[in-house]
Amino acid sequence: MVRYMFKKIALGFLAVTTLCAPTSADVGDKLRVQKVVEYLTTSALSGPTEARLMQVAFGVAEDKQNKKTNLYELLEAAHDSGVTQQKVIEAMLGSLDDTWVKLYTPDEYLATRARLSGASQHSIGVKLIQSQAPEGLRVISLLPGGPAQGLIAPGELITAVDGITDFKAMSEKLSEESDKPLAITVLDGSNQPRTVQITPCDFHSKTAYITDHQQSVIRVDRFGPNTPEELSQALDTLGPGPVILDLRFNGGGYVDSAVECVDLFLEENATVVTTVSSKARKVRKTKDRRATSRPVCILVNKYTASAAEIFSAALDYHSGAFLVGEKTYGKGSVQRFVSLPGNWAMKFTIGLYQTSAGRYIDKVGLEPDSKVDMEPWKVSSSQDSQMAEAVSWSRIVRSSAAKL
Repeated sequence: MVRYMFKKIALGFLAVTTLCAPTSADVGDKLRVQKVVEYLTTSALSGPTEARLMQVAFGVAEDKQNKKTNLYELLEAAHDSGVTQQKVIEAMLGSLDDTWVKLYTPDEYLATRARLSGASQHSIGVKLIQSQAPEGLRVISLLPGGPAQGLIAPGELITAVDGITDFKAMSEKLSEESDKPLAITVLDGSNQPRTVQITPCDFHSKTAYITDHQQSVIRVDRFGPNTPEELSQALDTLGPGPVILDLRFNGGGYVDSAVECVDLFLEENATVVTTVSSKARKVRKTKDRRATSRPVCILVNKYTASAAEIFSAALDYHSGAFLVGEKTYGKGSVQRFVSLPGNWAMKFTIGLYQTSAGRYIDKVGLEPDSKVDMEPWKVSSSQDSQMAEAVSWSRIVRSSAAKL
């Protein structure tokens, strides 16, 4: 039997496999599908059975006349009908009642691991969201150390990249591993266009950093491996007193990192989060390694999710942190990220999170203490009414402390 010919391409810490001229289902493909079935049937919250997954896969392979009895035979049948193992796996994952399930190709897996690890990234260093009216990519913030600093400002709108105006195509162009200058057309607050040349480069960006020393504001972009130490350093730099933590657009990250960050504010043995799965309950508590008591205001919006919600809920419940902004996203589910043969990977839901107060927040979110609705593009601009509310809170707290 003729097998795939493999060409290994070294990319950082992963070797990505390029598949050439397939003539039959490869052993690696079979092992990959076998692992998918094994992981899903033993760990997925939705509880799929092997029979159900096989039934879905058979449908994709269009093998209705002669049902196969095992995965190897299934993949041979799928290959003969022109169906790739990727389509078989995606069909299995698509049959689950799981919003967050995803199959990662080797390239996607490499990029995702690099992003979550906090490793240096290659980009222009901006955080963007899609804008419908006017159309473009709205700049939410600039990453410290990125090449866009001083050339683009938060709140401005990117309308074209090298002449490209399509949302998806612009995003892809900005994320390309290229060292060539990009011609970026930007609209400022008065809708006056200008074109700037920015060259993407490798840089390391902190996940927690001070954005306003005078008002004691710390921005936390995500919860990565280095976030607890970076947040600790920022707090030490600011010294005692109330602090404003900006978690808007923080989509989460590692829960263990969020728990370590809570350690900076709470005493020992405080429950931060409970992970509930079909098989067990796991309670994570603070360890009181370096906690300091101080008033905290947390800025949140509809993009604040997952680990960021867990962190906010813990400080709200245990120390009365003041939440300002909008109702959070409501992602209170636990995903497992597993490697598959051939440097592929898969993410699927294995449980739900309970906050310190014992609440499930999945698809519910957290309500702020002071609700301030605001268009996302106004973040970090002179029209940032959410930040204005947080600064007002800080002044009241400082004034009250001064009178004691």
